[in-house]
Amino acid sequence: MYRCKECGNEVLKEDIYCRSCGKKIDLDSLINIEGEDTKNEKLIVVEKPKRNAFKVIKKDRLKIIKRFKLELKNKEIIICSLIILLFAAGYFINRYAYSEDVSLDEIYGYDLFSESGHEIYFPLSRSDNEHQIKGGIYKITSKSTKPVEISDDITGMLKVKGDWIYFINYKDEFKIYKIKKDGTQKTKLSDIAAQVITVKGNYIYFLASGDENRIYRMKLDGSKKQKLEDRVSMYFLTGNKIYYIKADKLGTLFSMNYDGSSKKEDYKFNARIVYANDNFIYFTEPSPQRIMENKDKVIDAYYDSGDLYRMRLDGTEKKLIIPENVIQIFVSNKTIYYNTNSVSSGSSVTSTSMHSYRVDLEGNNKVDLKLDGAMIDIADNWMYYVNKENNLVRTNLISKKTETIETDIFKQ
Repeated sequence: MYRCKECGNEVLKEDIYCRSCGKKIDLDSLINIEGEDTKNEKLIVVEKPKRNAFKVIKKDRLKIIKRFKLELKNKEIIICSLIILLFAAGYFINRYAYSEDVSLDEIYGYDLFSESGHEIYFPLSRSDNEHQIKGGIYKITSKSTKPVEISDDITGMLKVKGDWIYFINYKDEFKIYKIKKDGTQKTKLSDIAAQVITVKGNYIYFLASGDENRIYRMKLDGSKKQKLEDRVSMYFLTGNKIYYIKADKLGTLFSMNYDGSSKKEDYKFNARIVYANDNFIYFTEPSPQRIMENKDKVIDAYYDSGDLYRMRLDGTEKKLIIPENVIQIFVSNKTIYYNTNSVSSGSSVTSTSMHSYRVDLEGNNKVDLKLDGAMIDIADNWMYYVNKENNLVRTNLISKKTETIETDIFKQ
């Protein structure tokens, strides 16, 4: 593990940019922190909530990359060295929950793929052994397996509304841009580095990593920028409220109106939200056994996954849905699709592998999907994943047809 020379936060050697300050990483300037006292690290997290806010989200993003590791002939290989970082924190790739009252604008989910009619827009990128990035923003349809490149901009989060794609541009230190669906009229909308964006109505909401993790909103053209709240570790939009967790008051769920008014503390909540709609929050909590096993670790080291629960937005009707170590979920057609991870140790190698399943909305009728990779998103009734051969693959949820996407972006 290393530290960024600019801001002092933790980075990995394979990172291109610092997840906190957005500065490009110079390999020669990295500070090696292997062997640093872990007790001091705990004290930093407790005493400096601002640092913790970056740490929680940054670690979840990096784990999206790390968890695509599989063991092959006693060697640990990375299936996809993606720059597609989500989420946040922790805060993974999700899709639609079944609800007759929910519109797509009101869904919380740090999605990798964004639908517009039968077109699906998504980012693909990876870094090679020389620390060079290739990839861009692409679109694909259900009738084609060959993506069309829209732009060579590197991003990990994008939203489509009307004729425009809104995205975080990693080539410009995580600034927010928009570009036409045909790849023209690329425009910078904000000079503040962001790590999460959400589009609702005529506004873009974003979590500003470049301004102490404040929540902002601005018009779709970048005008009328407004700060809504300070030191936020995560947020989601649903109904007529913004729900969020503050980095300096972890363990409590807050809410406010979309214009930042009527802020209030709703209830105690010490879990990781992975999905929400107008009616329910889906979240993971580690089992008591896992908490005891990890009692000497920093809290976000074991709250990154756990049993999946569902609860109404007012804090009532909490129910255990999946009693497994759930990492991420995708909800489509009254069905929950989810990834779990398992750790195996050999004589010389410890590897983490992912398994994918589906259950109904009550957690019943579990089916092993038997994928040779891990799901990364569901869009337009297609499940996308990267297999052991580093190919991007999709399976139709209705016909069960499986296709390989014609791109070499994941190839080593």
